[in-house]
Amino acid sequence: MFQQSFPIWGSVTVTCRTFLIDFTGGGDEEILRFLETNKFYEKPDSRVLMVGRKRKARSAIKNRTFRNNINTLYLGLQEGAIDRLISESRTSTVGERRISQDAHEFQAGVETREERGFEDRVSIYSGCPYCDDGQIKVLMQGSWSIGSKIPSKDISPIINEVKNLHGYLMRIISIAFTPYADYIQNKDGPGGIVTLLDSLDKRLIEIFAPVMNFSFVVKSPPDMSFGSRLPDGSWTGVHGAIYRKEADFTTSVGPSSQRLEIVEYERTVPVDQLIIVSLKPQPLPQYLVFLRPFTVGVWVCIVLAIMIWGTTFWLLQRVRSNFTGEEPITFNSAIFYSWTVILEDPPITTPDDISGQMLLCWWLIACFLLMSGFKSSLVAHLAIVAQSEPINTYRDLVTQSNWKWGIEDTLLTGMVIQYFSQNVDPDVRYIYKLNEKSSPAEGLKRVLEGRFSFLISKNRITTIIAQIYKKEVGETQFYLGKKGYTVASAMGWGVRRGAPFRPYLHKLISRLIASGIMDYLVEDVVHLKILQSKAEARRHQQQQQIMEAKQDDLLTAESEDGNPQVLRMVHMMGVFLVLVCGLTIASIIFCVERFIQRNSRHNEKRCSD
Repeated sequence: MFQQSFPIWGSVTVTCRTFLIDFTGGGDEEILRFLETNKFYEKPDSRVLMVGRKRKARSAIKNRTFRNNINTLYLGLQEGAIDRLISESRTSTVGERRISQDAHEFQAGVETREERGFEDRVSIYSGCPYCDDGQIKVLMQGSWSIGSKIPSKDISPIINEVKNLHGYLMRIISIAFTPYADYIQNKDGPGGIVTLLDSLDKRLIEIFAPVMNFSFVVKSPPDMSFGSRLPDGSWTGVHGAIYRKEADFTTSVGPSSQRLEIVEYERTVPVDQLIIVSLKPQPLPQYLVFLRPFTVGVWVCIVLAIMIWGTTFWLLQRVRSNFTGEEPITFNSAIFYSWTVILEDPPITTPDDISGQMLLCWWLIACFLLMSGFKSSLVAHLAIVAQSEPINTYRDLVTQSNWKWGIEDTLLTGMVIQYFSQNVDPDVRYIYKLNEKSSPAEGLKRVLEGRFSFLISKNRITTIIAQIYKKEVGETQFYLGKKGYTVASAMGWGVRRGAPFRPYLHKLISRLIASGIMDYLVEDVVHLKILQSKAEARRHQQQQQIMEAKQDDLLTAESEDGNPQVLRMVHMMGVFLVLVCGLTIASIIFCVERFIQRNSRHNEKRCSD
């Protein structure tokens, strides 16, 4: 009779759908099976008008096929009226004659069927969602005679949204995802009832519960996961509970193309950006502080300038000696002459010729400017400890030498995987290729060990750091990257498809977002958790230990009383290393010279013999 795959929904642009279902001719089970196959229960806003026998009104309205519909009317006819209508409709001429006779009798005010004792009254029934302990309650709206006008005052108006759930026990499935959802697992363990802790979702549920008049119970999934689709089409985790209709909605989860096939999302969480967590920039080694005033390029240019000036000076003096007959300066002496000038200790004697004096004059000016810049920069580097460059962007991360990174394991699902694996930026794909999946606690531990960064959402990591390292007073050793990356469009509650309460829930959530209250709630939850962690840290009396550790830090640029810092061995170690290297090189050259002289004397002695 029915094609099970027949598209009953028509164009997607149609916003109002009304179904007229005739149960008077039988075939009830086949009709209901057809509607169930086409997922009629996923369209709660569809309007249903059923016509059938009065005794079947209750069972029809409460049928599972219409469990989510909020506008359901049933016209119940008496048995005799249905039998007579069926018999009269067999012949069109008879039916037309009776209808014409009925209209004539009504207009003329003569005696109607009801006055003649026929059972021609129609009873009107409607369904009230959640009115019967969370189930549909069948309400009697009234009745009227077939030959009279329909009493519109007895029929309830069309319902656009369900606002009152009449104390319905809302089944919520949740997985901890601080600061959006947090709870304590009860004795039942995974899959059992949990007690919500202060979080965004807890506050939202407590706001909506009295407004929509529902109670709630929160459970965790048995496998403690957000859920993914299995090869057989079933689902795991919180989405599996929604798929099996074991829960009405979830706490904050992320959408994906597959998940959207089984749930409808209500955005509750503002966009939370992905950031890079690393150790705070560390002080650079102080034994190289005397090299930091200039970059490597500048140092190379200075060495080349010394060599070029010394060579030029030697050539000019060599040419001059050809004309004057004086003994020319040696090349080594010319190079050492340029060194002594830049070290602000020039020889007492100066060139006699004007060309040599001009060359020396400009070299003195250049050396003065170089040494002025070197001294001022060296003082600054000694007063303020230089630190390594912070890691803020993907480019900063991939350019680090001998560096590793990880991404939070709960993020590597759905749209986040698509963001990394299909991104046009090669740095993003490279990060995903070499990432080491870690839990937040494990990732932060590896960050503290050094040469490791962790990618996680900003609000989440701020709360987690406050909770895990709650015994630390003041700032932690973690550096949160300044650059944020939008990975997912939003997070929100996953509502089971066809839930009658979803339109009103959507309206309430939209009001909170539009008014800015949602952003305030997120910031307040994060701020409160940080304050609680700091209060607990003070109870553990850790402030004194941290202050002592800071006082023992040799790399502090300036003491608290403002006195300048005395240079220690850690600052001057580089100078002594240069001295040691110089002595070592000089000793090697001395040994080479002695070896050459010894061989030379030995050869001369053999030749003389």
